[in-house]
Amino acid sequence: MISLNDITATEKTREDLSSNGIKLSEVNYNNLNNILKRQKIKLGNHSLRQWNKFKRKKDYKILLDHINELYMLGYGSKFIALCLSLKYRIFISHTLIHNKINNKIKSRMVYSLDEKMFKKANCILMGRTIYAKSANSFYLTFKCLNIRNFSKLKRIGVKVFYNDNCDKIFVKRDDRSAKRINTHDEGGLFISLYPLPKKIKETLRNTKTSYNSIPIKIYLDSKDFGFKREELIDDKDARILYPELKEFGFSLLKNRTTNMSRSKGDLVVFKNNSRIVIEITNLGAKEYVKNKQVRDHNYRDKLIGKIIRIKTINENSLPIFIFNETVSGPIINKDFKKIIDKYRINIILTNFKKDWEMDVAKKIDDLLKFK
Repeated sequence: MISLNDITATEKTREDLSSNGIKLSEVNYNNLNNILKRQKIKLGNHSLRQWNKFKRKKDYKILLDHINELYMLGYGSKFIALCLSLKYRIFISHTLIHNKINNKIKSRMVYSLDEKMFKKANCILMGRTIYAKSANSFYLTFKCLNIRNFSKLKRIGVKVFYNDNCDKIFVKRDDRSAKRINTHDEGGLFISLYPLPKKIKETLRNTKTSYNSIPIKIYLDSKDFGFKREELIDDKDARILYPELKEFGFSLLKNRTTNMSRSKGDLVVFKNNSRIVIEITNLGAKEYVKNKQVRDHNYRDKLIGKIIRIKTINENSLPIFIFNETVSGPIINKDFKKIIDKYRINIILTNFKKDWEMDVAKKIDDLLKFK
């Protein structure tokens, strides 16, 4: 099996080659050994007779398996040749690797279509596939705060799989992979998509602009990234509240959409066959402003917008809105109360101070008992 150490050692040697002006396509027995001197590594160089003898050994079958493994991890023939040269301490030409790939190995797309992988998922994120026309490149982008923070600390490699209908993606962590999770300054996560099913590729390329994107569901197993499912809930207050709700018997759906659209609230939980959509907002927290009337008017509009949108989209659910208690006076006026009465809104007020989540969780449980 190819180890992460094999990959990192190859990347280090590639950097050394590059710093000496040597491209991977220009690597030969002599210049590679010159670079490896400082690591006290000396590669052998098999003659044709020695290669033929090696092919009859069990190690040759293992070598072919390693070529296949590296290829499925997304590496090209030049990188594979360098990696296996270091692993076997024998100079291996990238031409040999290229020929083996062309003659013996299935396309990466064959391995990337795997319906069974989706059975391992316990989370669903909403993301987008992107086509950048200028670079003729395809990407997957999504947001998940904990995975983003984790990716900034260490290298996170992944494999990407597609279902038969090509309408969802499974992201499997494998730090050896050539595909990495890259972070963007604005909070997004990006993964290069190659290979890409023809169906998705043609849809993305069907544009007259320089950029196109389509929404897609991203499946993953949170344990791959070292997290429990509830730790991938995006909203900070929702992550604080859920453990208390769990004590009252509320649960997340197995395939939980952790990065949700604004129309689905900050948290969706289930109990006794009831689906509860929870929207949490700290708007109205005390702060100094010159014109409190304008501030309160803006807050009122935002809260009413949230209520109407979430109530309308989630007809078969019980929406609960958790607001800062400071909105009860200046913001929840007569007009606001008419909206509450018309849409039969459940509002829980809290101060978001110590142990607020315990009090709110009990009130949510009490609300469900009387519904």
